[in-house]
Amino acid sequence: FLPLIGISCGGSETMTTLKTTYSDAVRLAGGVPVLIPQIRDSLTVAELVRHLDAVILSGGEDIDPLYYGEEHLPELGEVNALRDTADLLLIRTALRQGKPLLGVCRGEQVLNVALGGTLWQDIPSQIPSSGLHHRQAEPSTVATQTITVSEGSRLASILGVTQIGVNSHHHQAVKDLAPGL
Repeated sequence: FLPLIGISCGGSETMTTLKTTYSDAVRLAGGVPVLIPQIRDSLTVAELVRHLDAVILSGGEDIDPLYYGEEHLPELGEVNALRDTADLLLIRTALRQGKPLLGVCRGEQVLNVALGGTLWQDIPSQIPSSGLHHRQAEPSTVATQTITVSEGSRLASILGVTQIGVNSHHHQAVKDLAPGL
């Protein structure tokens, strides 16, 4: 049997959206992608997650800082209240059911917030000395930075290298890591 991998989607009240790279990656890895719209009904989410083998939390808009006890900074990007609510419910449900979670960009950040962590709302304005430039103009297919992966880590063993080129289109990052992460 092929594993069913749920993927959180963005969108609005009338539309569900997701970049095809997520579903393509799941298919190429031997799974069946299941797109998860922004559902806010806990019974529906619980039943859906019960059938999944794992959940991927996809990238997207900024997370409302009110969820981690901060006021909005002027540099905060677009937030999606519907998605924040749906993603937080999805995360808590998946964790309760013991389902593996993978967060990509926003997904990793909202997972941190769901578990009690905080975020830098805007790296350039809050940490001007960082020198980090994460809003590349190039498309996502172009690697614009090199990162170092910890030697001996699970990721290093999967990649087979400790340095790799990556892209980056975000301006937020984990500030305080949530307990357990």
